[in-house]
Amino acid sequence: TTGDSERLRAVAWTGVGVHLLLGIAGSLLIGAVGPLLVTHILRIPAALLSESRVAFLIVAAAVPLVLGAAAFRGILEATQRFDLVNIVKTPVSALTFLLPAAGASLGVKLPGILLLLLGLRAASAIAYCILCLRVCPFVRGGILIQKAVIRPMLGFGGWLTVSNITLDLPTKQLPPLSMAVEFHPRPGTRKPTTLELRNGGARAAITITGN
Repeated sequence: TTGDSERLRAVAWTGVGVHLLLGIAGSLLIGAVGPLLVTHILRIPAALLSESRVAFLIVAAAVPLVLGAAAFRGILEATQRFDLVNIVKTPVSALTFLLPAAGASLGVKLPGILLLLLGLRAASAIAYCILCLRVCPFVRGGILIQKAVIRPMLGFGGWLTVSNITLDLPTKQLPPLSMAVEFHPRPGTRKPTTLELRNGGARAAITITGN
């Protein structure tokens, strides 16, 4: 119905707007804090200072693009168009690794590589936006941002964030699995080799005897 279409349009475009505002805020924060990180906290060598400052500015410029792309991708996923999401996501994921590798092999410096990735993120955001406009009729009605949608949207998003962090804590609390190989030579006898696996208080040991 018309009412449902208007509601969906408000939710979709308000979500995009909130993502872009958060992206711009993050961009300004990184742009402001970047020079301080470069000169005082990270203690980057003087020869790399200018390059590092430029790199931080490029990263800051990428934040709105990344969040904007995530918003449009979320709209496609909400309409169950995972096929279209994968059409964009698969090559973008591959190029995220291939472009730096190709740039490094050609002698491109860090800012140049980051510019390539910035262009890639801009292309993915544009692609997701075009796909949304083509397959989601409620998005084509024009931009509609409603303040009444923002509060429940942020509340639900915050709840999801806290839930995901909380669910991840049990696995993050587990001690990492470690492996140790120990040699215990005995005079006049064979050398037993103990392969020991430890995970917290659990322990498993395999003794291999050889000449």
